[in-house]
Amino acid sequence: MIDIFIYLFDFTPKNLAQKTMAKITLEQRHTIVSTLWNNGVHNAKSLHQLTSIPRSTIYDYIKKLKNGVTLSPLPRSGRPKKLSPKKYRFLGRLISANRFYTCAELSNILNDNYTDLNITDRTVLNELNDLQYFCTIPKSVPLLTDNHKQCRVEFAIKYRRQNWNKVIFSDEITLQMFRNNQKVFHKASTQPPHKPMVKHPYKVHVWGIFGKRSNWLSSFYWYNGW
Repeated sequence: MIDIFIYLFDFTPKNLAQKTMAKITLEQRHTIVSTLWNNGVHNAKSLHQLTSIPRSTIYDYIKKLKNGVTLSPLPRSGRPKKLSPKKYRFLGRLISANRFYTCAELSNILNDNYTDLNITDRTVLNELNDLQYFCTIPKSVPLLTDNHKQCRVEFAIKYRRQNWNKVIFSDEITLQMFRNNQKVFHKASTQPPHKPMVKHPYKVHVWGIFGKRSNWLSSFYWYNGW
């Protein structure tokens, strides 16, 4: 089969040969170059013309073959990757299209598209972590009702001619350390449990404004009871 493949390369235009070479695997490419080398083709230019492999890669292959090193990948420590680069990119496209996929759903899709693959949910999670995807709880956002939407439309219509250069928005919040707002259960016949607390916890009041021409933030510190 390798001989037939090399024979076809002799009569294939260069651009078509490059497309054909791009479709074969790396292992097949190594086999073709090794077969040509064993048949007496030792010139880099000839190997490049026959295979359309980049010359820089051809020179690397020749250097290895001259030193008696095989072109096949050497055994390496650790477990090999379950996903090839092509499957790795396919997983990235899946998760970018739908962020709400579960690992079980992704593993089923991968196994259905690649019959030779038997990937588990845990492996999918590890591969997603390598892609810088991490599983978290989605941030909650208000669910707008039809009344909310209608009010927003009315607001936009009412102030469509408003000069927002002269409008500022302000907000404030009070933050307190050691707040005793945690609820606990206790029987009606018993006293509520105790929780150690400081007598005067620190507080900070933050007030800020923003507009088109100004942004300002101020904070005020005080003790409880001042």
